[in-house]
Amino acid sequence: EAGLIKKQITVEPSTSNDKRFVNVSGEDEDSLIWLKNNSQPFEDVSQHWRKTTKLRLQSFKDETIADYFKKYSALRPQTGYILLDIDFNYLFEDKQNLLFTKWPMVSELLFKTLLKKKDSLLKDCLAQEKYDTLNEDAKEVMVLKYLPLLLQSPLIKAKSKHWKPSKRELINGFVLFIHDISDLNKKIE
Repeated sequence: EAGLIKKQITVEPSTSNDKRFVNVSGEDEDSLIWLKNNSQPFEDVSQHWRKTTKLRLQSFKDETIADYFKKYSALRPQTGYILLDIDFNYLFEDKQNLLFTKWPMVSELLFKTLLKKKDSLLKDCLAQEKYDTLNEDAKEVMVLKYLPLLLQSPLIKAKSKHWKPSKRELINGFVLFIHDISDLNKKIE
């Protein structure tokens, strides 16, 4: 809504030759109307979502992301990401698991970036965790833990007050790390 996200989308799956024109059946239009007016039960939403993929993505070219989310209320609940994943898998069939297959390489690059960062808190944390003795899996976890320090700290606005979380708050608020399962409930509270 703020206009920060610019969208560029090609509504053609990566494996197609020419799918610019979408044939619309009456059943597809009914499913589209159903999606605009319903967000439950999710099984039905998912079925209608798959049925209208081409049609929705074609019309999405002319909309903002905010308008798209307003139009399809099923995108708003926690399960909304599944619908976006359906569209992603349609558009980029060969890229479905790319993050998972490339994660070790991405993680290694992020870890090297963390080591280069000139941040005293980060250096202290890495030294406490003895990063130079960690195996690859532990380094990947460490990347997730300290990822917020690679990003700019957000400024949170609430009416007349502004608040910028500290680096420690960013680390603790991004991923919850529990070393002993008996501490789970205490940490969640």
